[in-house]
Amino acid sequence: MTPEPRTLPLAIGIDVSTVEVRATVLDLDTTRVVAGTATALPPITGDASQREQDADYAALALAAIDEALGSLVGYTVRAISITATSGTVVPVDAVGRQIGAAVMYHDGRGASFERILSIRTGRPTAMLGRIMSMAAERDDFHAASVSQVIGTALVGHPVAGDTSHFLKAGIDPTLEDWPADLVADARLDARMLPPLAQPGSVIGRVTTGRASGALLIAGMTDGCTSQLASGAVRDGQSVGVLGTTLVLKSVSPADHWDAATGVYAHRSPDGRFWLGGASNVGGGSVPTPAGLDYAKAERLARALGPSPLVRYPLARPGERFPVADAEWQAFTVDLEGSPVGDVEPLVAYRAGIEGVALVERLALETLGIEPSAHERVLSGGGTRNRLWNELRAAALGVTVRIPAHGESGYGAAVLAAWGASDERFDEVVARFTEGGDLIEPDRDLTDAMAERYVIFTRALSERVPRAQQD
Repeated sequence: MTPEPRTLPLAIGIDVSTVEVRATVLDLDTTRVVAGTATALPPITGDASQREQDADYAALALAAIDEALGSLVGYTVRAISITATSGTVVPVDAVGRQIGAAVMYHDGRGASFERILSIRTGRPTAMLGRIMSMAAERDDFHAASVSQVIGTALVGHPVAGDTSHFLKAGIDPTLEDWPADLVADARLDARMLPPLAQPGSVIGRVTTGRASGALLIAGMTDGCTSQLASGAVRDGQSVGVLGTTLVLKSVSPADHWDAATGVYAHRSPDGRFWLGGASNVGGGSVPTPAGLDYAKAERLARALGPSPLVRYPLARPGERFPVADAEWQAFTVDLEGSPVGDVEPLVAYRAGIEGVALVERLALETLGIEPSAHERVLSGGGTRNRLWNELRAAALGVTVRIPAHGESGYGAAVLAAWGASDERFDEVVARFTEGGDLIEPDRDLTDAMAERYVIFTRALSERVPRAQQD
């Protein structure tokens, strides 16, 4: 007799980045990715003071799910979870339908509100500042995260917003209520704000499309799901997620916040805290030289050897972590002592990727982490550049691991898998994140990066105000 075909038990992660919507489909039995798709988003518009994205997130996500499942037969979708950028606010009506463009995570509106609220709460409040600004512009406004808008469309009624996506609205991530004094200080009608749920909890059941019947699992921000995809969720592990920006996280049993250095903590689904911060350095501040693709730029930069320049590479003024300063400026030091003028693009590129590695070391020190005492994982799109991985290992002076899957959408799918199970969180994560490549620090490169780090920190100390250093 011909055996019955296996019914595929699936979990889906939806990842809404700034440029596309991605669906990642996991087979829960084999832990393999069995399908995936990506759909482009419209560009972000505006300047530093106003950045918006006019996208129908729900329709795009529903289409991505149906397209990804369209190539499969004989399956059951057990659960879906959604990840998106941290701090983006979507205007919705009273029943959760999107009514305008999203105000992005790096939009400057509400900055004056934010400064006041941040001092009062001691927590990040940039998202709440945007909510206040948007509430002042229209009477029918209700605040939602991107993941919440999609979740509402999937289940057919308003769903709770997870505490991870709303973390930078000044909330306490251990609670599921908006602090009454915070809402009062923000002069908001509490009905404009969504109920909150912990990441990993069940917040609904899908009623539409090819995934109908699946559990909807409260998600986490893209930095968190990238950490989850890396497998770094146990005490003694830390991860650096390098994409457009650099997000650094470590696992801690205790909550911690420090506005002066930009340190904050997400609460993980198992009750630990993912302590870290998000720097503005990264791929967005180190563009590939014109006329070169990613691979050729890496090859030519490797041939150059260590750069004669030491850089804190920023695309524009302003830094969040490990220095929290809206006016912070990039700087360059020439090791040969000459004035820094026009720099050959490839030299600037090599100096830039070295600079990101130096910022990563500084950030770990700011978190109080001794790299040799932690298992260090590198994740994000930047890990496609092996030279950059080697520079990061050299700057930290430790062996680093590159996970088999580091994408935030993969992490969202793993979160969905755990949400639909009755197993321990770290056990499920370990099963889906086994393997990866190890990169040992090269001695010569380690010595060169150590020399540059001394110069880097000296230049940094000359720029950071004395009060902040203390």
